[in-house]
Amino acid sequence: MTAIAPSLISPEGGEAPSPSGKAGEGVLHFKCCDLNKYETENIKVEINPCTLYTDIDFDYSMSKDTLPGKFAPVHTVDKSEVPLNANYTLSIKTKSIPQKLQSKATIVLLDGKNNMTAIAPSLISPEGGEAPSPSGKAGDEAWITTETKYFGRFTVALDTVAPSVRPYNIFNNKNMSHAKIIGVLISDNLTGIKSYRATVDGKFILMEYEYKKALLFYEFDEHVSKGKHTFQVEVTDGKNNARTYKAEFVR
Repeated sequence: MTAIAPSLISPEGGEAPSPSGKAGEGVLHFKCCDLNKYETENIKVEINPCTLYTDIDFDYSMSKDTLPGKFAPVHTVDKSEVPLNANYTLSIKTKSIPQKLQSKATIVLLDGKNNMTAIAPSLISPEGGEAPSPSGKAGDEAWITTETKYFGRFTVALDTVAPSVRPYNIFNNKNMSHAKIIGVLISDNLTGIKSYRATVDGKFILMEYEYKKALLFYEFDEHVSKGKHTFQVEVTDGKNNARTYKAEFVR
């Protein structure tokens, strides 16, 4: 994926798109079997051949204002309901994200009430940069790039909140002699759970995940003997925010 700063074009001009696909706002005819590109000062869309099931009149607009707590205007990337056969590449120019927080930036899809769904992974690159760096190092203005199968309303938000890890059937110093499992409930508010790692007395244990209950659990076996033990689990989200839960228990 790339994020290339295009030539300056006024987003408020409303000029008709040129054959190259460069314009401020407007409609451009996309043929499903072609490589289709749309590019402004603030956004870049690239749709590979055969990603669209049919030709579309691609419609784009950008809001004048930025929503509170967001780092880009709202970009409406087409309004059609034509399904996509594969992901396309979407790059958005960000506004004034502190360098230390740029690795937390993510492109989000907004619903009618501006509720957010993160589009992951979202990688950031400096102004005018080429391939985004996973390190997220960039200047005050940068491009953020992702791949998605959705059209709709997009902006840029930060995910700085660690996942939630809540005890399911354990508390500190609990007697678990008759328990079959040890479990925690996990969730994340935006970019989702990326990984987890659990130990008993510092030794790795393999936990299972029950999606419907958001339950992460370990079924006791011969590896946990009678006596006092320390359970610890660390859960990490899509932007590397991590939370640790720790408790002692007795078998």
